Amino acid sequence: YVRSEKMILRVGGKEQTLFSVARFRKEYGEHNLENLLRAVLMAKLFDLSAYGSAQTGPKLRITERDVLSLTTPRMRQETIYKKGRLTVINDSCATSPDGVIAAIERFRNVGDIVLIAGGTDKKLQFDGLAREIKRYIPQNQLILLEGSATKKLIYDLRFKNYEPRTPFMSLKECVDEALSVAKKIQGKVVILFSPGATSFEKYLHEFERGKDFNRLIKKFLG
Repeated sequence: YVRSEKMILRVGGKEQTLFSVARFRKEYGEHNLENLLRAVLMAKLFDLSAYGSAQTGPKLRITERDVLSLTTPRMRQETIYKKGRLTVINDSCATSPDGVIAAIERFRNVGDIVLIAGGTDKKLQFDGLAREIKRYIPQNQLILLEGSATKKLIYDLRFKNYEPRTPFMSLKECVDEALSVAKKIQGKVVILFSPGATSFEKYLHEFERGKDFNRLIKKFLG
């Protein structure tokens, strides 16, 4: 658990202060901090050296530097372009509304978000995402890709008196529009591609969709 921005490990009533999580929390978001807590706990509990035998050597030591150098999984809130005031995030593996909410919470303090979302429905609810979008994403900064899940999201947005723009038929159109909108924003901007839905109406899977997004960003931005 975390206390005063420090990660604390407590086993059998004994506490051990591990390292500061302040920078990690700021850079990777609250949801990734929760993931980190679980990962460190498992690493500590299953570390054979914790038993202190001559064969296992010193106990496992995890530092702040270690966790800050972890590689971001492909297409999971992955930064694929960063120059000047513009950052572009490929989060194609966010195939549920909760994934988009986590991404918005993480990047909303980095800059104004231009969100590209939408896709194929897998019988999920979009009310929570609609609430998050209304709170943090201006209507002109929401770019929707046409799909069955997109229709459900639009319905929930309208129920909250938020009128989104007409969805685009292709990802190319979405990227082109997102870049156009980003140019008009003063200050730092994050183009966040976080669909919140599957890709099956247009792509084989989320990785093909993410690969296409990378290709388009490279085409437009170099």
